[in-house]
Amino acid sequence: MNYTDDVKREIYAQVLSESYDKKFSYLTGVTKSLAQINAFKKDDKILTYEIKDAALANVVSNLLIELFNIEHEIEYVNIDPKMYVITLFGDKANSMLKSMHLSHYEGDKFVEMANSSHIEKISNMEKAEGYLQGIFSALGSVYYPHLDENLEKKDRGYHLEIIFLEKEHALSTQTMLEECKIPLTYIERESTFALYSKNSERISDVLAFLGASNAVLQLNNISAQLYMNNEINRVSNIEAANMDKVAIANAKYIEAIEQIDKKIGIKHIQDEKIRLVCDERLKDKLSSLSALATKLNMTKSSLNRIFAKILKLRDSLEDK
Repeated sequence: MNYTDDVKREIYAQVLSESYDKKFSYLTGVTKSLAQINAFKKDDKILTYEIKDAALANVVSNLLIELFNIEHEIEYVNIDPKMYVITLFGDKANSMLKSMHLSHYEGDKFVEMANSSHIEKISNMEKAEGYLQGIFSALGSVYYPHLDENLEKKDRGYHLEIIFLEKEHALSTQTMLEECKIPLTYIERESTFALYSKNSERISDVLAFLGASNAVLQLNNISAQLYMNNEINRVSNIEAANMDKVAIANAKYIEAIEQIDKKIGIKHIQDEKIRLVCDERLKDKLSSLSALATKLNMTKSSLNRIFAKILKLRDSLEDK
């Protein structure tokens, strides 16, 4: 199971325990997104849902019975893509569509209602939440780093997307989300229309609005862990860089001291502090400058000044 499945199953469980109005709005969202009217006569089967998710098919079936007492068939089609087909018959299906202010039949005539009429009937936030939950259940997906182990693109980042087949449906949903203070970006593709976000905070806002609180908590925990990991990596990189600088500096000073020792011998250096530092550096070639300064009971700045003198002495001997 991936993160999208986790989010949707949390939504399914919540919807089944909600009020009649919210369940109705939810089923309206699913119906608008997935249902197809596929007959031209009143007595034929007039409405089908094609659903890939078994859990969603079960939710839709339960709501059809609870809200409208509609008899229906569920068939599992084992082809590519595999899906569950829910088929509704007769006047009850037609009546349901009318009550949702979606397309319907009157006698043998096909009737198209105004595109936005079903949205205009969603008059409060609870109904809007239910409707948008239905749309996301039918058409949405969300990906999050380290929560989807089987993603084809291993480097895929935060991404929430709702893919529509109808432009009107995408734009009306975008408008509703904006009214709920959750703007998503709209994009047109070859044959689909999408709303999406790649912003982790915006994705959290959408999931919170949809009622997927456990998924939001999981997402926030992962975000915190990713932040901590990034901080640890950053500190480790800084420490590694500092260690590289120390190693380079040590190598430079040790080479200078060895050249001085070869030319005149350390014991012949007149400055006692320089002689002491040279002796100790050759005895302990691995310690950092801070550790060496502590060992010699001097400050790091004093030690750096002495090393500068050592380099200057080395240079003066090379000129001779």
